[in-house]
Amino acid sequence: THAALRRRAEPLAVLTSVPDSPLLHLIAEYPYAASAVTGCLKAGEREGFIGVQTLLSALGVLAVHVNMGSRGFRVPLVQWADVACDDARLFLRERASIIALISKAEQVVVLGTDWAWPAAADLESKWVEGGLGWIEACETKNYTHGRYMNARPGRTAIVLFATCDQTELVDLFVQACSDRFPLLPIISCMPGFEGACELMIRTSYLFAEISKLKD
Repeated sequence: THAALRRRAEPLAVLTSVPDSPLLHLIAEYPYAASAVTGCLKAGEREGFIGVQTLLSALGVLAVHVNMGSRGFRVPLVQWADVACDDARLFLRERASIIALISKAEQVVVLGTDWAWPAAADLESKWVEGGLGWIEACETKNYTHGRYMNARPGRTAIVLFATCDQTELVDLFVQACSDRFPLLPIISCMPGFEGACELMIRTSYLFAEISKLKD
C-alpha cells in the first residue's frame, strides 16, 4: 500500500475484513482510493480456513468503484447479482448428473482463458484449500501443449470456463473430449468483464455443490 501511494496509483483498491484496519486509515485522505470491508465477523466469531477473501470480492470492488465504460454493468449491481445467483442455481440443477461425475473423478482439469481465467484460478484455489483432491488449472489455449498427457478416461474430468464472446475453443473441446471424459462447459450469458463476474459466482456455487457431494 505504501508503494502504491508513493507511485500515485490510480485507482487504488483496498479490501479488508477488519473495519478498523490500519490500511483504511492510511488511504483515508488519498483521492484515488476505493475500499471495501467484506465478510465482517461478529463478536466472538473466528474466520474459517476457507472464509478468506476471494477474487469475487476484488471484482465487486472494481465493478462498483472503477469506471469500466462499455465493459461495465448495465443494470443496478444488486439486481444483476440476484439474477446471476438465480442463474447459477438453475445451472446446478440442469447439470446435476455431470457435476456428480466430476465430484467422483480422481483428477479434475479446469480450463479458462482471458476473462474466464479468474474463475478457473478461483476454482483451483478453492479446491486445493478445501482438500477436495487432485486438480490442475491451465489456460484453455495451452491445453494441447502436452502438459495434460496424464489425463485418462475413467479418472479425469474437465471443467471448461468461457465467456460468451470467447467460445471458439469450447466446441473443439466438446467434440474432442466429451465422449471420453465428463466435461462441464460453463459459459457466461454476458461478455467481457461482466461475464467474468458471472463465472466467478457460478464457481462459488459449483464448489459448494461439489463439496457437499464429497462429504
